[in-house]
Amino acid sequence: MGSRLGRAVPAVGALLALACGSVAPVPAGSAGIPTKNEATQAPVVITQTSLFVDGATTFACVSFRNRGPKSVAFVNFTFRFNDQRGDPIREAVLPRSGSFSPNVTIEGGADPQAGKGARDNCVGFDTIDGAPTLEIVDVTQVRFDDGSAWNKERESFGAIAWVPGKPNMIGEAVDETSQDAATYEALYDCKRLGGGAACEIAVRMFDQFPCGAVAMDEAGRKFGYGRGPNPDAAITGAREALATAGGALTASSIVSAACDSP
Repeated sequence: MGSRLGRAVPAVGALLALACGSVAPVPAGSAGIPTKNEATQAPVVITQTSLFVDGATTFACVSFRNRGPKSVAFVNFTFRFNDQRGDPIREAVLPRSGSFSPNVTIEGGADPQAGKGARDNCVGFDTIDGAPTLEIVDVTQVRFDDGSAWNKERESFGAIAWVPGKPNMIGEAVDETSQDAATYEALYDCKRLGGGAACEIAVRMFDQFPCGAVAMDEAGRKFGYGRGPNPDAAITGAREALATAGGALTASSIVSAACDSP
């Protein structure tokens, strides 16, 4: 289980001002969004990604190839879009079934006008308000025709939500299976404590930053948020952010700190 290191007492809506109104698919990079491929060690390799907008729905698509010796029956693809801070703002999962022979590239991102079959390698979601700065694609599970399977080690996500200036209205979530789930749980926890619609996400924890912290001055008017690879780094970051914001540091400045499991 993750740790909650101190405490004073879904999904995301609407991508991309990409090409709204246009349904022509484009490589993610050419849409101004760089792509990071985290599936380099998987039995199925992602060879290309693309995005297109069809009305109020954005479609994220992949082309892929089975580089192993056995036929593949199922692949689980994941997509994550980060904002300028590096926080995940949208996630999507594409469970792809079929019979994929070794060394055959399965093309994705075909013309959406071609109908449903063209979207088998795509997952749709509500268009995101604001512009993501990074798309991260991955393969988390591969099942073979012979019944065997490959699974990527599970990643954990966390979040801290609060009503700014209210240390008694803080919600924490750790060890969730997605950032959307962590966001929901932290906000739910905060709202349950009386924060209601005023609750907002202060810190998101993921990947190399499994720990987060919130700092506040004694007047409850200046705040600082931090995250890092360990509790000390997150707390130090929050205290430094508070000082930068003009808040006075005290022994009780940290009002929340939490970490996903190592």
